[in-house]
Amino acid sequence: MAEIAVTALITVLCEKLLSGDLMKLARSEGIDSQLKKWRKNLPLIQAVLTDSSQKHIKERAVQLWVNHLQDLAYDIEDVLDDLATEALRRKLNQETSANSSTSKKRLEQNSLVDESKIMGREGDKEALMGKLLGEEECDESVSIVSIVGMGGIGKTTLAKLLYNDEKVKDHFQLRAWVCVAEELDVSNISKAIFQAVTGKNEDFANLDLLHVALKEKLSKKRFLLVLDDVWNEDYSKWELLQSPLLVGAPGSRVIVTTRSIRVASVMDSQETYPLGVLSNEDALS
Repeated sequence: MAEIAVTALITVLCEKLLSGDLMKLARSEGIDSQLKKWRKNLPLIQAVLTDSSQKHIKERAVQLWVNHLQDLAYDIEDVLDDLATEALRRKLNQETSANSSTSKKRLEQNSLVDESKIMGREGDKEALMGKLLGEEECDESVSIVSIVGMGGIGKTTLAKLLYNDEKVKDHFQLRAWVCVAEELDVSNISKAIFQAVTGKNEDFANLDLLHVALKEKLSKKRFLLVLDDVWNEDYSKWELLQSPLLVGAPGSRVIVTTRSIRVASVMDSQETYPLGVLSNEDALS
């Protein structure tokens, strides 16, 4: 029965050797001549095995030969499967590259494409844009807008969309982005803000001198500051951090992204924007 199993396998192998994608890969790798030789010889071997099974040859030597051919056929099957997998991978990569190139061209050709529409946040962006560019009733302090939501929901991505929007760039004289994370280090964050608005990396003997220099840069300037991923709920640290920010021109804004509604409260946010989950369609997209 081994002869029958091998002949059936050879039929499958011959079909695989007719694959255009597989032969294309073989030509690129310089092994197409070997595959053509297999395609020519396998049917001959199949015919001999079929004849052997019909004649019920039981000689030990013939059985060893059949077993050897069976092992060889399985080895060839493994090789062809590997080649077929590689051919499919390359084909998919080419299609993905072509699709990406086409999509990129379409985006480049359409200057009105809004990235927030791609991620399903156009409504959120529009609502927050109004809060950033609108006139502030209170002229004595900056306005703080907190984007609050669970981890991975898109708070930072939405803040980046706002931060990089051309209208926002034109509206604010100075912009700064600082990732805060769990430890709210007032000195490091203040220095990061100073570097962002001045483009300089300067050392200061103490926090007071740093804040004096920062006040000089922010004084009477309409600025936008993003404090991304704020966790700390210590009001005294926030009070110290914001002291040099109060000299900004009316209309200055601070965007805070946080998972905690408590953080938004501690930071005296004028606007707290709870970020809802995406629709199933947008999330899958």
